[in-house]
Amino acid sequence: MKNFLTRMWAFIVKLFVKLDKIADKFAPIAINIVEAIKKVNESSTGDIIELIITTAIPGTKDDAIMRLVRKKLKDLLPKILLQMNIVQSISNISDPNEQLKAILIAINMSPDETKNAYYHSFAALILQAIADKKLTWSESVYIAQYYFDNIYKKNVN
Repeated sequence: MKNFLTRMWAFIVKLFVKLDKIADKFAPIAINIVEAIKKVNESSTGDIIELIITTAIPGTKDDAIMRLVRKKLKDLLPKILLQMNIVQSISNISDPNEQLKAILIAINMSPDETKNAYYHSFAALILQAIADKKLTWSESVYIAQYYFDNIYKKNVN
């Protein structure tokens, strides 16, 4: 059991080191892109783009779709930016233990659907690591979901 936990911890640390490098490289770029989209959507430029599109396309269906898209962007982009900034701040933590704590806090503060996606992915990654990469990603996801649905839920209830 100790060997298993040691291997699992080493895998998690190795995974986060890789993710740090990716976050350091791409998070600032992605944040800038999302910020730019947000600014355009909330500015008179966004109004002009909407006007051009709705005028160029006859009928009213496109008008409703355009309004809905802009409203969704206005609601979602700040949430996306918040999560991206959290990722960037966590990638700046050098101690793997402190970084893991920050990641777990961030996940627990996330919406339920985000938490579920993270936990689902972690379970699949851990299964792959335990199986020494002999399981495919799809097999790992399926096993994790099967365990959750058929064993874990029954024992909790």
